[in-house]
Amino acid sequence: MGKTLAVILNHNRREYTDRVYRMVAPYAKDQYDVVVLDNGSTDTSEVSQYTMYQSETNCYFGGGFNLAMQLMQQNEQYDSMLFMSNDIILHGYNYISKLRSIMFDEDYAVVASSVTQPEEGQCFWKQMHNWGASKTRTVKWVDFMCPLIRRDVLDTIGQYDMDLVYGWGLDIYTGVVCEDKGWKTGVTDTLSLIHFSAQTVKDNKANLTMSDYARNAESGMYGFFGKINRMNDLERMRHFGMTYQYTGSI
Repeated sequence: MGKTLAVILNHNRREYTDRVYRMVAPYAKDQYDVVVLDNGSTDTSEVSQYTMYQSETNCYFGGGFNLAMQLMQQNEQYDSMLFMSNDIILHGYNYISKLRSIMFDEDYAVVASSVTQPEEGQCFWKQMHNWGASKTRTVKWVDFMCPLIRRDVLDTIGQYDMDLVYGWGLDIYTGVVCEDKGWKTGVTDTLSLIHFSAQTVKDNKANLTMSDYARNAESGMYGFFGKINRMNDLERMRHFGMTYQYTGSI
């Protein structure tokens, strides 16, 4: 039986990263391994005490995601990867094991929990809201705050284009790949997490203002989808996330 590689990305925010590690690591057992990937922290005091892998430079969210994928792809025992932002709070004792059960028992290629963002009240993307559904909701794509992704999805993608280095569009492109392959993507409301959105940037730890980061991320996303002639898919997927309404049974 395979395992999940659970990767926590850190950049100059040791407190957040250590907190997430302590939430999930004690419950790993034989289902998953938890590692901390330091993404080019410039302040040595902000490097997590649990760090196992380090990048010499800040690769931002997209580059860090690529590094995590490389770790998984180099180790055949992993059947999936959970990529965790460090600005989240979740219930570690059953969070990853429950996501694994949904993925492999219900045949999902990508699965994530519902999300609450305190500063906004809800995640911008409506498919990520908690709709109170007792069964996994099949959706077109999930926001990448804490996605569990099957190995064959990541092997198909290989590495994400560096146009997506700031992170916007990784999730939508993954949804497009899964749709092309006929693979299911889902959100479960039986688990949820709290996300303090873009906290590393908002805390002035990334050498970019929030407006500069958003501008760069948006430009890279539109540039990438234009380059691969999938702009219609980008707009279709964004429209889905902005207008989603759950109509199933609770």
